[in-house]
Amino acid sequence: MNSASAHNLTVPPNSSVAFDIGSQIPVEQAGTGIVTIVAGAGVTLQGQSLITSGQYSIVALIKQATDTWFVASGNSGISRL
Repeated sequence: MNSASAHNLTVPPNSSVAFDIGSQIPVEQAGTGIVTIVAGAGVTLQGQSLITSGQYSIVALIKQATDTWFVASGNSGISRL
C-alpha cells in the first residue's frame, strides 16, 4: 500500500473472494499514509493491531476460518538512510 494519505484495506468476505484457509497475505505500508485493516460484511478480524505503525511496517493477514482472519504485525526490515 503506497499512499501519502491514510486509507483502509477491506478484507472481503469468503463469498466474494474464497481464499483457502491458511492463506497468508502480507501488507506493507510503503508510503507515509497509515493503513487501517477493516472487516468486510460478516468478516471477523483478530489480533492486536489493525493499523500499520508507520512507513515500511507490515501486517500479515492469515485466514483461520471461512470468514475469520488473524492480523499479525511487525516491521518489513527495510530501512532508508
